[in-house]
Amino acid sequence: MKGLAKLKSHIPGIGWPAIADPVAANLLALLAQLEESQWWTAERLARRQLDQFSLLAQHAWQQSPFFRKRFEQAGLDPRQIWTTESFASIPLLTRGELMQHAEHIHCHSLPRGHGAVQPIQTSGSTGQVVGAYRYREIADIRQYQAIQRSLQDIEIRLVVAPLTREQETAISALVQQALGYPFRLRFSYFEQELPGTQGGKFEEFISLVS
Repeated sequence: MKGLAKLKSHIPGIGWPAIADPVAANLLALLAQLEESQWWTAERLARRQLDQFSLLAQHAWQQSPFFRKRFEQAGLDPRQIWTTESFASIPLLTRGELMQHAEHIHCHSLPRGHGAVQPIQTSGSTGQVVGAYRYREIADIRQYQAIQRSLQDIEIRLVVAPLTREQETAISALVQQALGYPFRLRFSYFEQELPGTQGGKFEEFISLVS
């Protein structure tokens, strides 16, 4: 796994092998799993994704009156072994349904360990603002944006309290692995929401390289 040689230990007096802080350790664990799974067959990857969806479906059936009814109307049992065919048979959730039945859609109880939830909403660029909830686990990153400023350099803009050096190192390894190139990354931190483009649309990646 690339980038680990620069990892700084969280515990004084221990330099190598480095012991990452809990947040960085979580990121590195995710990175290791994603690095391995990128070589899986499509069938194996789909099987793991459907197994994860089974956990999500069972939680939604227990906690969301809306989705319990939707599963029942479609003749689906969330405890079943899901296939790509049964997954595709789930009726899609529409924007109108989300706005009209939000109270019955949202799950008001989360599995232990998922952390606190907080409300979020869309920008309303379509004329309709949609609200939802998200939970915070790895870091309270409310918004991010990557700007490629040269062939070698990328600025990572984050709306979050400044991260520790260990957290930045873990995120850098994750980004470099995802992009497949050892870009030089610089982190910038903001307190307010990042602005959109002239048309009002927010872009998560912007390249200034011509």
